[in-house]
Amino acid sequence: MTGKSLNTANKHQKTYTRYASIALPVPINTFFIYEIPGEMVPAAEIGRRALVPFGKRLLTGFIVGLSDNPGDIPVSKIKKIQSVIDSEPVFDNNMFKLAQWVADYYLCTPGEVLKVATPSGTTIQSRLLAHYVVPPNDFPISLTGRQKKTMELLSESKSLSVKHIEKKLSFKVSGILKALEKKGLVRIEHELTTPSVRIKTERHVKPESTPTQDTLPPRAKKQLQCLEVIKDHPDGIVLVELAERHGFSRGVINALVSGGFAYYDDVEITRRSGILDQEKVEADFPLMTAQKSSYDLIMKEAEGETPRPILLKGITGSGKTRVYIELVKQVLKVGKGAIILVPEISLTPQTTRFFSSIFPNRVAVLHSAMSAGERYDAWRHVHSGVFDVVIGPRSAVFAPLQNPGIIIVDEEHDTSYKQTDTTPRYHARDVAVVRGHMLGIPVVLGSATPSLESWHNATTGKYALAVLPERVDSRPLPEIITVDMREEWAADNRSSLSRRLREEIIVRIERKEKSIILINRRGFASLVRCRDCGYAQTCPQCSVGLTYHSSKGLALCHMCGHKQLILEHCPQCGSTELQYRGAGTQRIEQELKQIIGKNNIVRMDSDTTKAHDAHYRLLEEFRSGPAPILLGTQMIAKGHDIPEVTLVGVISADQSLYIPDFRAGERTFQLITQVAGRAGRGETPGIVILQSFYPDNYAITAASKQDFETFAEYEMPQREELEFPPYKRLILIELSSDILPGLEILAGEIARYLSEHVPEGAEVFGPVSAPIAMIKGRHRIHILIKSHEVYRLRSILRYIMENLHSGKETIEVIVDPVEIL
Repeated sequence: MTGKSLNTANKHQKTYTRYASIALPVPINTFFIYEIPGEMVPAAEIGRRALVPFGKRLLTGFIVGLSDNPGDIPVSKIKKIQSVIDSEPVFDNNMFKLAQWVADYYLCTPGEVLKVATPSGTTIQSRLLAHYVVPPNDFPISLTGRQKKTMELLSESKSLSVKHIEKKLSFKVSGILKALEKKGLVRIEHELTTPSVRIKTERHVKPESTPTQDTLPPRAKKQLQCLEVIKDHPDGIVLVELAERHGFSRGVINALVSGGFAYYDDVEITRRSGILDQEKVEADFPLMTAQKSSYDLIMKEAEGETPRPILLKGITGSGKTRVYIELVKQVLKVGKGAIILVPEISLTPQTTRFFSSIFPNRVAVLHSAMSAGERYDAWRHVHSGVFDVVIGPRSAVFAPLQNPGIIIVDEEHDTSYKQTDTTPRYHARDVAVVRGHMLGIPVVLGSATPSLESWHNATTGKYALAVLPERVDSRPLPEIITVDMREEWAADNRSSLSRRLREEIIVRIERKEKSIILINRRGFASLVRCRDCGYAQTCPQCSVGLTYHSSKGLALCHMCGHKQLILEHCPQCGSTELQYRGAGTQRIEQELKQIIGKNNIVRMDSDTTKAHDAHYRLLEEFRSGPAPILLGTQMIAKGHDIPEVTLVGVISADQSLYIPDFRAGERTFQLITQVAGRAGRGETPGIVILQSFYPDNYAITAASKQDFETFAEYEMPQREELEFPPYKRLILIELSSDILPGLEILAGEIARYLSEHVPEGAEVFGPVSAPIAMIKGRHRIHILIKSHEVYRLRSILRYIMENLHSGKETIEVIVDPVEIL
């Protein structure tokens, strides 16, 4: 074909406009159609992210479909993609199917799920900024109370994001800002954000293998010296090191590069969590008889066409991790990878230590306590196949492993696997089970105290059951001694520590052994109350008491962060007889210091673990340092294997029984059993001191005997009679607003709608005020649904979420809630 005929053919060739279906991280359950500009068509691949206009904003969305046909949408109304962000897909078809299931079951959107499944800090979007405008002196100002508060905040900073304003003021401000903009007091604009993390590089200087010139002139002494140093590093030397350590100026180095004797090379640096640099441990022991039997059962199940999930029930110290390691070995042998979920960030270091010792240079860690750069690099290297073993809490269930072969959920009973405060409100254990089913791979759920849902599934045959009935090397379970704190009070012991616990702590210090003291609170005291009139110091924004922190001299709200000075006298009656009831970690720490003298105490609670890698640092300080006592909240109760620990003390063991939740007994049993299992894991037998004002409660008596089956036999018939999980599923509708009358009207409307539309077999309870009736100034009302299945309720619940509110109220639908507070 001649050039002329080719041009003619191109001239008459028909061009097609391409469209993309985009999943956006917004609570609107649909995909959005955008036109792909011609120059972006090659890059617009399913699985990549794109920057798109949405209303007045720009958002990062996920390309989930491509087409030549926009469907029923008029072409004139279709907006164009602004840019394609990624150079390769960030999710595949399997992950998209999983995201769709999560969105469908937990009543959110695929875009919201995919946002969780991709690295944070890598999205681009616009944010709304409010700028303070100085009003003229003669300007008549008539403002509402909230408008005044907003203007006062803006006047201090001059410019703030809307999210920041709402966080500071604890109320919605979009309508307020629009009103202020009409008055000429505020200017609102959209600002495009940039990704907060990106690939980190380090500039190296490398010698040219074939310089463009033969030699340097003799007078260029510095360049000659610098070139010799560069030649001594044929693989490159870091530019900063060449300049600072060797003392060569940038001008000298640039001259060598310009002259063709060397060149710059930007080398990627992988940011690693310090957790991966722990000292290696011996973890590859032969399997014991029970471990081998459990391993064989799991492998047999894995070989089936559709393997069932396997519940690995092993008492504390029975070596579940050793079974996990052997399973991962076999998976890696056939070229597949593994995901190991742990419930708490504090457990990540120990699990990582074991697995990285056995599988060096193959383990990636993904958790929120890492820096954004560390998480980004770990995610990318898992995605590219550099690492094939992933360890992390909840969100690691979405790890982009190329070829998963097994998913392990350690401490499967733990409630922290449930995302409770943001969308999507998924349960990582249940998502793991679904991901395993979709991929046809085994999912192992390990626990000494299984959730009653998993236990029910195992005893009815839905799950396979493997059991580890004894500790490694036949070590005995710790002796558990229950102390009746009523008798301590009768003996005039007002300390939080019983006499027996004090004695045992002193013995352990004399023997150079270690102790763990658990308390289910943080702060110094849980309630400040007037002895004379009964007044309690409460948060003005939340319906909870303030906690006294002695080290800060403040009373704090653990719901919203409100702070105020401690009271010197009662504001209601003027009395100075103020009582600090209950005990927090700070108060227990002070009492322990009176016993142990100059010895250190390692304290772990949400106050001491805020810093980067704080969990790892504190645990290592206790594990390898001289401190004889680890004091902490629930984060110290499970998973930790420290052979030197021979004593565990449980303060207020029965406190969780008083929570208004049907799972109170189960949580109490699990907490006591788990923390008791930290004692006596080495050569020396352990002892547990269990302090309780209610020692005869069935959960406490069963836990004192480490008897899960007896606890389950007592608890399960009650659950069945009351139709609570595992016999029916729960759906919690949580309504909140800063205006109570309007909220009550809405709650009534929703309850009536549900009663008219729920299918047969579903029951609606409420509306009732939530147990914590107000948080951050917003009133809260609950409606509870019991049903055998969720899917028949989806359309009803989505209708409520999308249509039955005025915008002033917030409606959250929580499927399978783990608590109802």
